[in-house]
Amino acid sequence: MVDPDATIDSDLPVGSTVALRRTADDSYEQIGVDATFGWLALSLFGLVVLVLGVMAVRSRAGAPGSSRALSVLLGVLVAAMLTSAFIGGVAGIAESF
Repeated sequence: MVDPDATIDSDLPVGSTVALRRTADDSYEQIGVDATFGWLALSLFGLVVLVLGVMAVRSRAGAPGSSRALSVLLGVLVAAMLTSAFIGGVAGIAESF
């Protein structure tokens, strides 16, 4: 979506791309840390579900034991997801005050 009448109060080089969101009063604001980390947490959740699915298929297929590499990957993804969700949540709460 391109709004030819939109303006932004930041010094940006020509041709820069900036993530914006539309507010309730039909203006735009730059997306902050809360939205960025929220989307990161959601993306990581998708990867966690994918790895869990791979692990379930491997166990149903009779693969010998659960792969240690997949278990480590799952742990790292869950830790990163929870960290980004926490940061996004704290930033969102701080931004609302």
